[in-house]
Amino acid sequence: MTHLLPFLISLNILAILWIAIKRWEGYYEDMRFAFSTLTLLFFSQFLDLPIFIPGSSLLILTGVYVFNLLDKEGMIERVLAFLMVGITLSFLGGISIISLRGSVPDTEFILFLVTIGTVTGLLLHLIRKDAVITFVGSAMVMWIFIYFGIRVDLYHLLFAFLFSLILGLISYRERAVEITGVVAGTMLGMLLIIFGDIRWFLIVFLFSLLGSIFTRYRFEAKLRAGIAQEKSGVRSYRNVFANGLVGLAMAIAYGKYQDPIFIVGFLASFASATGDTLASEIGQTSRDQPILITTFE
Repeated sequence: MTHLLPFLISLNILAILWIAIKRWEGYYEDMRFAFSTLTLLFFSQFLDLPIFIPGSSLLILTGVYVFNLLDKEGMIERVLAFLMVGITLSFLGGISIISLRGSVPDTEFILFLVTIGTVTGLLLHLIRKDAVITFVGSAMVMWIFIYFGIRVDLYHLLFAFLFSLILGLISYRERAVEITGVVAGTMLGMLLIIFGDIRWFLIVFLFSLLGSIFTRYRFEAKLRAGIAQEKSGVRSYRNVFANGLVGLAMAIAYGKYQDPIFIVGFLASFASATGDTLASEIGQTSRDQPILITTFE
């Protein structure tokens, strides 16, 4: 029975906190954050969530503070500050927690996890500006990637992260994507390079380039017809995930299992997305009668 005592105590505390959240509306945000923190600690105790993950996720929130502190700076500067502070502090915090528990930290793997976690946290903050969602979301993403067991050397990780980020920022300056698209694209590109290789990323980049070019094809005519992309065709995180999540899943599965069938799935997903994008952006401007390719009628 004694081994059940921490479990029962944790359940009672969680229940009390939940009641408090519902009752004390004036302290809603504080109680919600406390509930989320205790939930992650509960997972660490009973569901094999490594204890350093809640600690690192908490330190990622320092990026939110810096991001808000630099509200008079440009968006690129604020994003870079979030990433730099979040990755650095969560990495140092993570290896410190592991070391204090008497274990030897796998520094390269920890750096990979906190980089993914910080990029996730930044994206969630840009979308919702909710500290609890940022905190829990970054922790859950790091937890997911622990179980893929992928090992990334430092130079490969730095290349994947910086290459994806720089291309995203260039696209942002060219007004091809909005800032959420930059962050989502950085996450997508980094994971594609790590679990696949640079060729996987270049296929996605070519798709994005073609989509951006043909979105502007006869844009005024599409605008008059009411069929133009919103925001003048500038892509957001929604476009990145709508077109890229299936391909990313194929890349991660390939990195884990090395089965060529996932290469086929990856290529098929982006072939489909490219065909759909070009058909809509070019085909809608045609004055000819559409032809069904299966019957040519």
